[in-house]
Amino acid sequence: MLELSTKSKVKIQIDGVMYELSKPSVRQVKELQESVKDESKSLAALISYFEVLGLPKEICVELDMDSLTKIAEYVNGSKKN
Repeated sequence: MLELSTKSKVKIQIDGVMYELSKPSVRQVKELQESVKDESKSLAALISYFEVLGLPKEICVELDMDSLTKIAEYVNGSKKN
């Protein structure tokens, strides 16, 4: 039997603080893809995406782009969780 949940979570530790983020739904990923088509708004869209998943904006804006990319890969399942 395969049992799934729409409320899957992942944990991410940043500077010793643990954050629990929701794994994005297909709808959320699609909305992000649509919003990043406009490159002038793509960073704001990515930060907003992480806020919805549970990572505070105050933390997002202090991270480097490599870290944001790693988080995106992790929560989206691109990297092994």
